[in-house]
Amino acid sequence: MYLPNYEENSIVNLVSTIADSLGIKTGYQGLKSFDKKALNTRNVVLIIVDGLGYEWLLKKAKNSFIAENLQNKLTSVFPSTTATAIPAFMTGKPAQQHGLTGWYVFLKELGVVSMILPFISRVKGSRFHGSSDIAKTILTEKSLFEDFQRDCYQLLPKEIARSDFTIKHKGKAKIVDYTNPCLLSFFHQLQNITEESGKKFVYAYWSWYDHLCHEFGPDSELAFEHFQDLDNKLERFIKKLAGKDVTLLITADHGFIQAEHKIDLKDHPKLKECLVMPLSGESRVAYCYVKPNKTKQFEQYVKEKLENFCHLYKSSELIEKNFFGLGKPHPKLQDRIGDFVLIMKEGCVLKDALMDESAEFMEGYHGGVSKEEMWVPLSVIRSS
Repeated sequence: MYLPNYEENSIVNLVSTIADSLGIKTGYQGLKSFDKKALNTRNVVLIIVDGLGYEWLLKKAKNSFIAENLQNKLTSVFPSTTATAIPAFMTGKPAQQHGLTGWYVFLKELGVVSMILPFISRVKGSRFHGSSDIAKTILTEKSLFEDFQRDCYQLLPKEIARSDFTIKHKGKAKIVDYTNPCLLSFFHQLQNITEESGKKFVYAYWSWYDHLCHEFGPDSELAFEHFQDLDNKLERFIKKLAGKDVTLLITADHGFIQAEHKIDLKDHPKLKECLVMPLSGESRVAYCYVKPNKTKQFEQYVKEKLENFCHLYKSSELIEKNFFGLGKPHPKLQDRIGDFVLIMKEGCVLKDALMDESAEFMEGYHGGVSKEEMWVPLSVIRSS
């Protein structure tokens, strides 16, 4: 089991290093083995390649441009998923403080399970009434972009560039969008930003690699070919930056596993009858809200029937053991992780689909505590 190293070597610590160079303290230590002088350039660009794992990079693309410029490997956060990691990049804090615990988050304040990044209800994907105001109430951790002491940009796919989540976390940053999945659009916009005058920090998020890994699996030819295209265009982009005084930091929010053992909760009715509500969180980390009079039945069933597929924890135990972060927890954290947590073992995923959701499994998943999901690369490139 590989857990986040919030003390000195996670993506949270990378953000703290960047924030410190821009005059902000996050409450978390910076990276232990990173020279902050590398950030003393006119342009600092953080590129997040959604889903790019360190283990995958060394196994599949060790001769790539990104791999050749590796400086370190970092841990993601828990759970190792976009919905928890992206708020960490935006705020400098993990779920312990920002309280966003996975793709599906039970919001007791609204009485619904949400898909937290698109900021909509899980049921039929309906938008919350007055969602922009609700976002200010639910998304309580302050964005770092409100206080960065230089011009800031967020480069995002057009479909999420003006979502309630994005607007809440944009701070003083200028939003620039690109057409997904067009890498030419992405790098064209990035070049335009770096050519702007003045000192800048640029947060650039690339999502399509994640999409392909979900649909076809991280071991698929399509995922590999897309990475190669991204890597080649990145190298060409770097060559165009001569004289722009740029430091490029390339990392990811999480890695991936190929799903091998697919478990559908509908095949376990005795377990399902123990639950107050559908599972939330992730297919690799499931939060279980258990009926009080069914607690023993729930625990016994998991131990007897699912022991080969998952680890069973009391939710409070994970908070005590700092899975979600360090320091004082978010006041709603316990509400959002249920009574028990099922952390899936190697290659295993668990699905609990609603009536209006697809019952089909994907090929690739993340969120768990394997090294493939938890370790992400940090490549550093300077162009002066």
